Amino acid sequence: MIKQITNTWVIAAAVSLSFSYGAMAQEEGIQEPPSTTTAAAETAAVTYQCTLHEMTRRIEIEYANAGASVPCSVNYYKDTEQPGEVNTLWHASNVEGYCEERAEAFSQKLTSWGWSCTNP
Repeated sequence: MIKQITNTWVIAAAVSLSFSYGAMAQEEGIQEPPSTTTAAAETAAVTYQCTLHEMTRRIEIEYANAGASVPCSVNYYKDTEQPGEVNTLWHASNVEGYCEERAEAFSQKLTSWGWSCTNP
C-alpha cells in the first residue's frame, strides 16, 4: 500500500510470521525466506518420524486449508516422553515452502544429534 501523508510517501508491506518455539528461533536467527512457488502436492501431510533408542519424536506440517500450502504450522511431538503434547515450532501465513523447509531442516538437526529420521 502506498499513501501520501503530508508530502511524505509511506510504503507499507505486511509479512506475517510467528515463532512459537521462540528460544530456538531466536538463537538461530531464523527468518521467513522470500516467497517461492510450491506445488499443490506439497500440501499433502508431511511427517518425519525420528527415533533414538526407545524414544520417538515426530515432526508434522499442519495445513489450515486443504490444497493450500499456507497458512501452515510445523508441529513437534515427543511421543514417548510427552504423549499427546504438541509444540508448534514455526508458523507461516503467506510464504509458500517455509514450513516444508523448516521441518526438513529440523529433522536434519535431530539427525545430527544422533536421531534416525525418516519421511515415509
